[in-house]
Amino acid sequence: MITALSVILTGVLSIISLAMSQSQAYQDATYRLVASSLAWEGIEAVRSIRDSNWLSSSSNWDAGLVSGGEDVTATPILGGDSWSLDWVPNDIGKPETQIFYNNGLYTHESSSVSLPYYRLIKVNSEGVDKKDVVSEVRWQERGRWHSVEVEEWLYNWR
Repeated sequence: MITALSVILTGVLSIISLAMSQSQAYQDATYRLVASSLAWEGIEAVRSIRDSNWLSSSSNWDAGLVSGGEDVTATPILGGDSWSLDWVPNDIGKPETQIFYNNGLYTHESSSVSLPYYRLIKVNSEGVDKKDVVSEVRWQERGRWHSVEVEEWLYNWR
């Protein structure tokens, strides 16, 4: 009787433990998926600025992709239907790099629902016609920091 009870109890505890670990794995995957999408959105924002420069027949293909100084870090800002870069933030984890959720959009505007994600974009010039763009997203989960980083090379191929 005691042996049967201990076998049943071991089985039930194993099932509960498995369910809890699956729940944590699902949550980890969800955080990583959102972070990856936000990192790619940062790359797409920079690409959109470059493409808008081409479409406007601007002679300067990288207008808005350089800070005018030595600063290479920025956050993307969606204003209306076009992107721009805010060159103020220099370190990920600062309040201006935090991401918020507002009316179906992820934004850096603090007037909406706060999320655990922080995003910073680095745009480095690699010659006259080439930019190295790195978009990093960090978040804190269960007391540990995690990050996703996406890198893309943009060219003035026109």
